[in-house]
Amino acid sequence: MKQSDLYLCSGLQSGGTSILSWCFLQRQDLDGVFDMENSVIQTDFSQIKTNKIWVKMTIGSFSSFDIAGVYKDLGYTVIPLLIIRDVRFAYSSLIKKEYGQNGNTAEDPPLKLRYRKFLDDWLMFRDRNLPILRFESFIKDPRKELMKLTQSLELPWDDAMINWNKAETEISYFGQGNETFRLSRHKKNNIHETLADKLSTKQISPISEYDLKWLETMFKEYNLINDYPEHLENFESNKILSAPPNFNVTSRYESIKKMNDINKKYWDVNKKLERINKHIIFGPLIRFWSIFINKKFRVFEDEK
Repeated sequence: MKQSDLYLCSGLQSGGTSILSWCFLQRQDLDGVFDMENSVIQTDFSQIKTNKIWVKMTIGSFSSFDIAGVYKDLGYTVIPLLIIRDVRFAYSSLIKKEYGQNGNTAEDPPLKLRYRKFLDDWLMFRDRNLPILRFESFIKDPRKELMKLTQSLELPWDDAMINWNKAETEISYFGQGNETFRLSRHKKNNIHETLADKLSTKQISPISEYDLKWLETMFKEYNLINDYPEHLENFESNKILSAPPNFNVTSRYESIKKMNDINKKYWDVNKKLERINKHIIFGPLIRFWSIFINKKFRVFEDEK
């Protein structure tokens, strides 16, 4: 395999990764994956024409260093970067999303497990002095923060990162993308207009007091080092205990449920056909049809 530079961007779900991915994929020297599916590792890059590859992932089913290891094994030179955000705001946004279910499968892992993976990744980035972008700083001055980040990644500056010209169809692997970002981006022409409504960080939904305490305890050092307050004033919480990880909220459960429904319908139809086959009038008619009119028509396995 020809060795290529692969820029691996990662961060929390609801952590601001989509807009950064869009900025980098506006560059002429980059193409790749706008938003990799959380539980599936993208290994096919055959449509990409640029020498450099971009992949954006969110930390959930896999950690950033899990994915980096896979790409290194495939022969790529992996250049990682991490997007960080105040975890309390990210968490309050995530729990309102379809993919923010507190599941117990590999596809929909427990929420706190996802945050532990993110914390482990952040510690690795910090200890190895790898590029980190603070989302709150980025939305206040996107040009400044993007210029600093491109320098860290040893990439030349490209004005296309803030003056967006590429369409979704010009990105080789777009995927689903973040719905909130896609809806806001379609109404805007550049990064400044898109970020205008994000300048005042808002809490999306209240979280339980237990979860808030867990986040502030688990991320105490993270908050201190990244200039996030230890406690947030007027951050809405409630006394409702969050439900433990549950299989019934996962996509796997929904798939199994749909398959069971299909199987039930199949056997219901099969029973009805058996009754028709035994009917004194309709049974012989079906046999006659399958023998003399449409030989491909086979309703019953015992018909020869």
